Amino acid sequence: MRGVPLFLILLSACSASDAELAALKSAHSIVAEWAAVARLATADQVNATYAGGMALDARSQLASERAALRTPGDPAARLIDSLGSAPDAARLTETAAALGRLEDARENQ
Repeated sequence: MRGVPLFLILLSACSASDAELAALKSAHSIVAEWAAVARLATADQVNATYAGGMALDARSQLASERAALRTPGDPAARLIDSLGSAPDAARLTETAAALGRLEDARENQ
């Protein structure tokens, strides 16, 4: 009888880790896409309306993924928080790369 609660605790811990990995993967993708659009906007290859709308959508989606990263001091959460309100293309690219490295590390644990 005692093994069942322990099993449920371990299962819930795995589910939380899986949810956080999914949030990290999503955040990585969002930031990478935002970075690509920001680079195109800098080169005048997309118009400002498109780039601005994409940035608004990215911020909204990132806020949702950020909320799923509940572990205190999570490096991915700190990276997302560090973006601020108007990151430039270089900052977005750097953050996307860092999130990718974290994603790889967590998948290989």
